[in-house]
Amino acid sequence: MTFNYIVTIHNKEGLLPKVLDGIASSATTSSRLIAVLDGCIDRSAALVEEFGRAASFEVISVATADVHEIRSINAGLQNAKDGYCVILQDDVILECPDLEAQIIGLAERHPRSLGYVSLRLAADIVPERISRRAKHLASLGFGALKPAILDVNHIGHPDEELSVKKAAYGVFHPRMVGIKSPVVLSPQLRKVAASMDERLAPYCYDDVEASLRGLAAGLENGLFALPFRSPSEWGGTRQDKDYVSAYGDGVRLRNRQLVWSLHHKLIRQEHLKRKVLS
Repeated sequence: MTFNYIVTIHNKEGLLPKVLDGIASSATTSSRLIAVLDGCIDRSAALVEEFGRAASFEVISVATADVHEIRSINAGLQNAKDGYCVILQDDVILECPDLEAQIIGLAERHPRSLGYVSLRLAADIVPERISRRAKHLASLGFGALKPAILDVNHIGHPDEELSVKKAAYGVFHPRMVGIKSPVVLSPQLRKVAASMDERLAPYCYDDVEASLRGLAAGLENGLFALPFRSPSEWGGTRQDKDYVSAYGDGVRLRNRQLVWSLHHKLIRQEHLKRKVLS
């Protein structure tokens, strides 16, 4: 079974060698690395080229303009072979030499076909209450009153920095959605979610939307924690105040509303079936 490692890169030359080495520690000779160079103006392209010359598996580079996360992921998916896709950002260092065997083993023993599997975080999705939406009126206007989603019942990686319930390594925890990165898209999910929904661009809730497409097709999403490192101080956009200002609460609200408009029937059904509390 082929594993496609898709890493989206934006000017991270200082950390990139460790990110690539982390992929190499997990990849086998049948794997494929797809490095998406998203508007890079540093030495990232040269580092990927140098890495590819020494790698024991196929390495390809895909160059895009500065298109941000969702479109850069799609550029990688367009170049992926059949099989699994492992998607990670340029601030994630995998530390799991048997990652592929772990994923294959989980798929073989799990009673349902896997969909969107996060190694970091997963959650359930419920309708957002009107009382909570009203709190956004002052900063976001009356548009905040439109129906939207809320993610609840989170479960995370053992070292997850968010204040959520933590899971042990190597145990699968079903949830309605997986939240990246890193995440694994199963071959079954790729048949119904071949790309991220670019209406959500530049970023956020694309993982939720793709997960829900898988859920609608009868696939199971969730958390399967495996070792990796990605402390928040390594993040680029997470630390960029200008980026957060430009693509912050307004984009998040718009995307939460869009996901609701696309999947509200499924969310209500799953909400009742799972007896999820908001």
